[in-house]
This record gives sequence, C-alpha cells and structure tokens, in this order.
Amino acid sequence: MIANEAKVRLGRTFAVSGTKLALAMFVGGVKGLLFFVAVRGYSTDVTAAYGTSLTVMLAVMMLGVGLNVLVVQRLARKIAGDELLPDGLEPIRSIAAAAVASTVVLLTTLVLAGLAISFTDAGGLTAAAYWSRVPTLVLIPVENVIVGLLIVLGREGVQLRTTLENLALTSLAALTLPWLKLGDMAVLVAIGVFGVAVDIFTTIRQWVRLGPVRGQLAGALVRAVPLFLSQPGTHLRTMLLAVTGASDGLIMMGSFAVVTALASGVSVEAAAVTATLISVIRTVVVPLKQYGIVAGRLAKAPGEQPGLAPGARMRLFIALVAAVMAPLGLVFIAFPQMVASVVGIGDPSQAALLVIRVAGVQLLLEPMAGFASAALKILTVPSAAMRPLLIAMFGMALPVMAALFITGHLSLIAIWVTLLGARVVFCAQVFRLYLMWKRTVSVVHAS
Repeated sequence: MIANEAKVRLGRTFAVSGTKLALAMFVGGVKGLLFFVAVRGYSTDVTAAYGTSLTVMLAVMMLGVGLNVLVVQRLARKIAGDELLPDGLEPIRSIAAAAVASTVVLLTTLVLAGLAISFTDAGGLTAAAYWSRVPTLVLIPVENVIVGLLIVLGREGVQLRTTLENLALTSLAALTLPWLKLGDMAVLVAIGVFGVAVDIFTTIRQWVRLGPVRGQLAGALVRAVPLFLSQPGTHLRTMLLAVTGASDGLIMMGSFAVVTALASGVSVEAAAVTATLISVIRTVVVPLKQYGIVAGRLAKAPGEQPGLAPGARMRLFIALVAAVMAPLGLVFIAFPQMVASVVGIGDPSQAALLVIRVAGVQLLLEPMAGFASAALKILTVPSAAMRPLLIAMFGMALPVMAALFITGHLSLIAIWVTLLGARVVFCAQVFRLYLMWKRTVSVVHAS
C-alpha cells in the first residue's frame, strides 16, 4: 500500500512538472512566430528579412543551449531544499566557466554570421533585423544555467510563468506595431529592440525567482572568467559536451530538411504528406523530451520517494508515457482517414493512408525513442542520444533514401518505411543504453 502511494505521488509530480516544462517550451516557440503577424501588412521583403534573420539566429543560438541539460545532469543529486549541498559547489563552478566559454563562442559566431549577412544583404533589411536583435543573445548561456537550476529545484512552474509573461508582452507588441505605421526598416529594428528588452527583463525575473541558490551562482559566475582563462581547453570541452545535449534537435532538423527536399522530388503529394506528418510528429515528440528531462531529474534526486529505486521510478515514468502514446498511435493505425482530415491532408490516396499508419507505429516507439532518450541525457551523459541518432539518420535513413532517389525507386511509402526503420534502429540503441544504465544503477543502489 505504501509503495503504491509513493508511486502515485511520484507519478503526479512527474506529470505536473513535465507538463509545466513542456508548455514552457511550446509557448516559447509560439512567441517567436507572433511577429510574423506584425509584418504581414508589409512587403514580402520585410517578411523574408525577418524570417531569414530568425532562422540564422536560431541556428547560431544552438551553440548557447544545452547547458540546462548539463546542469540537471550534474546537480540533480546535489540539491537540498533550496540550497546546494557543499559538494554541489564544485560542479556549479565548472558549469559557470563553461557558460563563459559558451558566451565567447556564441559572441564570436554571432558577429561572424552578422558580418556575412551584412555583406550579402543588398537591401539591408535582413541585416537591420539581425543586428537590432543580437545584443542580448549572449545572455543565452547564463539563462540556460538558471533554467537548469530551476529544473533541479523542481520549480518548472517558474519557467512556465516567465514564458507566459513573455508571450503576453510579445502579443501586445505584435498587435501594437501595425498601428504605428513604421517603415520597412523601422519595423524590423523595433522588433529587434523589443526582443532585446524582453531578454533583459527575462534574465532579471529568472534571477530573482531562482531563490537562495542565486547567491552561490553569483559567486560562481564572478570566479568563472579567471577559471575559464586558467584552463580554456577544459571548459570549452565542457561547453561542447553541453551542446551535444541539444544536438539531437540539430540532427533531426537537418535530416528532416533533406527528407522533405527528397520528397518534393518524388511528387507534390509526397512532399505535402511528408511535411505535414513530420510537423505532426514533431509536435508530439518534442514535448516528450521535456518530460524526459524531468524524469531524469526525479529518477536521480535522492529526496524523491527514496523508497523507490531509480530503476523503478523510470519504469513508472515510461509506463505513464506509454499509457498516453499507445492510444494516440493506435488512432493513427486504426483511423488514418480521420487523422488525415484532422491534420489537413485532403483527399488522401491509399499510399497517404498507409504512411499515416506507419507514422502511428512510430508513435508507439516514442516512450523509449523520444522520452527515454531524453531522460538518459540526465541519467548518463548529455550526449547519450547523439551517436544513436547519427547512426539511425545519417548512417541509415538518409543514405537509403538518397540511393532510392538516385535509382528512381523513392516513393512516399518508401520514405516512411525507411524513416520507421531508422526509428526502430534508434529505439533499439536507446533501449540498450537504458538497460546498461539500469544494471549500473541497480548495483549502486544495492550497495
């Protein structure tokens, strides 16, 4: 009875905390799209300039993210209440130095990307949109460290609250800008300046809401610059380790771009169905990664239901995710016509209905593939998913599709059967890593 009560409490904590973090990520993604509303009354040059600058910034920003995963992975066992345990100070000093390394690399890349845009942008609109927004992007590494600490402290609600506040501010600005009747250049600069102001405001709010740990983080940041300068190579490697925590996003973005391009060479239907289903699957799978981060933290934290071993906690979390994903996948398999209607695939062919079923089978794999792979970043190393994903996508899916395309045998069905095969390969590798972790943690827990 006590064990069941512990599982219910732990399951509730996992569901609530994971949902808060997933919503925060979703809302953050929506926020960046709102300014397309603000520029819709302008020429296509303005929309293109804003979209291009946003794409470049998102790509460069990947060099500054991942520190949140590194923080959770290294500190999940070193928090007591709202305070770091004494042995938690050394990791936070190392992470702060890695944040300095990340800032240096990010700043250098931002400047180089900006110069490239300036030299190639004849009209100057893209350069204006980019340079007006860039100044505070250097805060991303520190912001990621703070977010990681909030997750470790079990305060995912703070991140959601901050993101919702930013969404409200951005919505207000997006609705106000069209009324100001600014020129093409001026509206892009205004969007950038607003973004800078929100970044500063966000960092201040996150810092204040961090609580007592911010004093320890402040001390670590003060010492971070000389610590980085004393051993730059060490902390650059730590920074690269953090980037690998977000590498799966880059790998999948690049892979899906190639897959969509190949599909467009097959037929209009293949391109439309592939792009639509990729968007649908990403919408479902990306939030699972946030649940995975929370699951890793809860499985690792000694204060979370100490009566349940880490392996038992992860089994509970995987079962909860499977209980949600299995019905969704079965709907895709059993009712492809209904799914096609819901996602906007009009008058689907038999091939389109079949690939919807294939996509449903893939969704059945996601409790291990999408969710457990994210949890393993916390339970083992941030780069846990990188090698399996490279093997599945660059070692299998893309070469097979390229060969089929060159020989004229690529079809809509072939694309999705290949993607499913790659996901099975990835899932099998993740399952092997999960079993290895489970054996290791069982030995440690028993001792």
